Amino acid sequence: MSRSERRAVDDTAGTVPVRIPRRVRRAVLTCSPTPGRVGLIIAGEISLVTRDTLESHLTPLVSRGTDVHLDLSKVVFSDSGGVAVLVSAAQRLPAGKNIHLENPPVSMRRIMDVLYSRVPKIKVQS
Repeated sequence: MSRSERRAVDDTAGTVPVRIPRRVRRAVLTCSPTPGRVGLIIAGEISLVTRDTLESHLTPLVSRGTDVHLDLSKVVFSDSGGVAVLVSAAQRLPAGKNIHLENPPVSMRRIMDVLYSRVPKIKVQS
């Protein structure tokens, strides 16, 4: 067994070899302001790993108390930890203000449908 293999226990099948990559890929997220309105152009991965970056960029925008527009057309992946940041930010907005998700990736749409379909302050746009 090579160094990159480890053993994992499966309750029904006994011990099975599992390959662990030598290099773990690091998630990257970039945020830049949208011209002409309050919002961000977001690129990369929105995940538990990058949630602090997203939150640090969203917090000042949410504190303005206006609608926030997020261009997500360059996001390649999203997990529930990352989406939770968006939901939390939306809940801090005043009444009548929303976060607009423009062109979210399929993974984000699925998470929104399953876990957060009843969050009224998030508007999903294609």
